[in-house]
Amino acid sequence: MSAKPTINQLLRDSYRRVCAPLTIVIAVTVWILASVGGPFGTFEAMSLFVRAWFWGLIVVSAVFIGYGARAMALLSFEPSRMVLCDVVATLIMTVTLAPVVWGIGTIVQSVSNAPVPPISLVLIYIFVTSAPIFALRRFMPGFEPYGYFLDTALSDSEGEPRLLQRLPAELRGEVLRLSTSGHFTEVVTTQGTHTLRLRMADAIGETDPVVGLSTHRSHWVAEAAIQGVERENPHRIFLVLANEDRVPVSRSYRPELAARGLLE
Repeated sequence: MSAKPTINQLLRDSYRRVCAPLTIVIAVTVWILASVGGPFGTFEAMSLFVRAWFWGLIVVSAVFIGYGARAMALLSFEPSRMVLCDVVATLIMTVTLAPVVWGIGTIVQSVSNAPVPPISLVLIYIFVTSAPIFALRRFMPGFEPYGYFLDTALSDSEGEPRLLQRLPAELRGEVLRLSTSGHFTEVVTTQGTHTLRLRMADAIGETDPVVGLSTHRSHWVAEAAIQGVERENPHRIFLVLANEDRVPVSRSYRPELAARGLLE
């Protein structure tokens, strides 16, 4: 049975996106605009060189802390609760990044005598800038499985299961199997494994047009992925999939599999 994902697993999932091309493009764009434009009084207080270093450190810190805040929000709430997830992520981002920004500002002050705003003002700056960023991610394909003003059931791509749209782009291969534990479902494709905060029944409902069936109350497999059968004894039967995973077949599900010729 798949284990409930831990914060470490959610962090790994979030931080895989740090190296995504779109993330890098956005981060570099923000860094250039901030370095040249000098928002929040940095244009008057710092030279271009100092601003470039200052905003470079801020942007890198913001990216890593932002993805960590996202993981913490998803650990606590269903991804479909978009507003709640974004508000919580914004608050975590604000209280975590503010001391970092203030500390970087203090270091810069010692070098360039640039004034450092009070921590209360830093908190406000970060909140009003990070909240729109978390919201805007909902309008960018591939960033989040749910988007504002969009069909939250996800739109169908021609011949592609809707479930794949919930996965990172690099894991969107052929669906092989699903396993569940509580409100979490592990999705295994030909490209890898990803855990979603999603009920098994909902996940199965998004596998069309893939033909599959349940082998156990916690397992579902794509019929095309089945490569063979292993019998440890008359009471322990496993299906062997194309990726060599072994999926248990419980007694109550055997008649259906047998009727479809999958246990021969």
